[in-house]
Amino acid sequence: MPMQKSIEAVFYQCEHTGAFLKGPAAVVNILKSHYGESCGAAPYTLSHFSSILGYRFIREGVTCFIPQSKTPPSSDGPFPFAPLLASKDLIVPPLLMPRHMMLICDAIRANERNPGGLTVDFCLAVIYTPSNMGRYFESLFSEIDSFRPYMQHIDECIRAYLFGYVSVAVSGLILASEGILREIGAKIDSRFEGITSKDQFINVLTKIEDILMAKAYPGVEVPGFMRLKEYMLGFDEQLCLVDNFREYFTTRLYEKTSEVEGAIDMNRHSVLHGLSMDFNKPINFYRLFIMLVFLAFVSVLLGHSRASSFVPDTERSKLKSDCYDKLAALGASMKVRFPI
Repeated sequence: MPMQKSIEAVFYQCEHTGAFLKGPAAVVNILKSHYGESCGAAPYTLSHFSSILGYRFIREGVTCFIPQSKTPPSSDGPFPFAPLLASKDLIVPPLLMPRHMMLICDAIRANERNPGGLTVDFCLAVIYTPSNMGRYFESLFSEIDSFRPYMQHIDECIRAYLFGYVSVAVSGLILASEGILREIGAKIDSRFEGITSKDQFINVLTKIEDILMAKAYPGVEVPGFMRLKEYMLGFDEQLCLVDNFREYFTTRLYEKTSEVEGAIDMNRHSVLHGLSMDFNKPINFYRLFIMLVFLAFVSVLLGHSRASSFVPDTERSKLKSDCYDKLAALGASMKVRFPI
């Protein structure tokens, strides 16, 4: 039995003959001419973070889909506020409620108009409270294999921050984040074990993107162009989160200090080599804590853990939250009595 025409070839036939413009009947006729009357061709809306209009049918026993246009369903991407966050060297925070995202964005805009007003790090402190950090620590981080070698290290960094030792917490979390990304890479491919260079870490992020693109549209075969990064960035939230982090990682956090454009708020090279000693700002701690949440989120997406992305309250997390709350109160008292 001859191999049936590829779905990509059929898509271009429908496009070039104007069948998509003529309407469903014209497209369905073309699909049936290639795959038979029983292929079940019919208009269909494919849901994948957005609604993609097109046609579903059966080809060689496999459910297939072609869109009615090669243009992605959204050109602005799922996170139109990402450039605003990037202006403060913030990646898009995963697992955040919309109202909290709006709070951060409003603070950035307000701070641009009135530098002495509401600060971004104050808003981040309201969102990532000591209690919430305890919940993330026990209900998410501790449930992920890639985090386990660094749990004591992360705990010490959070405690240091709550006591007011920001520079200690920041420099420590950079090391933990790097180690966790390395662990994630090693789970994907053993050749990533022990990596240290920027290019190698970028290769890990590229591999993560490849996996997410391959896992998209579960249970249905689609034309190859629908799995291209340029197409999916218009609507795929998971891929956009990784791409957003990759951009920050490449151009800010791991870029050579001499190559960084604009002010250096936090750069791994300048921090760990002592080129800049003004990184002891609360916002830098929150940048790195958000990075930990991102790495945990990615681990769950890749299937490396069954941890819940909803970060539930548990008896253990309540104990850790209570511990961090008390440490924060003690730290605040120490800052007043024994200012640094």
